[in-house]
Amino acid sequence: MNDSGATSRLPDPAPQTPPSPETRPRQHGSLDNPTWLTESPYAHPLTGTSGNVRNSRRSTSRRWLKSLVLLFALMIPLSIGLVGVAVYWEARIAEAREAGAIVVMGAAQFDGRPSNVFEARLEHALDLFERGFAPLIILTGGNMPGDAFTEAETGAQYLVERGVPE
Repeated sequence: MNDSGATSRLPDPAPQTPPSPETRPRQHGSLDNPTWLTESPYAHPLTGTSGNVRNSRRSTSRRWLKSLVLLFALMIPLSIGLVGVAVYWEARIAEAREAGAIVVMGAAQFDGRPSNVFEARLEHALDLFERGFAPLIILTGGNMPGDAFTEAETGAQYLVERGVPE
């Protein structure tokens, strides 16, 4: 092989250094430029181009529905509690005052003998009558099939035995 000196006209080769990241051509999907993570149509399926979460009608209506269900779920025990507090408060501050009559609602009776609840109602009515809050006691209540007495008859008998005029 005969060297004619053609290589002498070429410039001396420069030392080979890798190009810097700024000057290197960008390759799609390389480790330096992982665009496959951000440029994919599936990269951010829940966000729009601005990066904000998309508000679809479905998600908005579901959010409203969940809020309403939660509101009603909280309102039911809250309202029951408030009614209980109101009843308790009124029972503590209510005072008896004069009236035209005392009405006693019927409750269970057992063959002419009032139940504990009915007896407590009759005792309270007797106390109000004796203290002069009303000149008349009205008794209510029916009977179940097979009963010999009505609740009103049992209450009247109970009060007459304790001194209330018929």
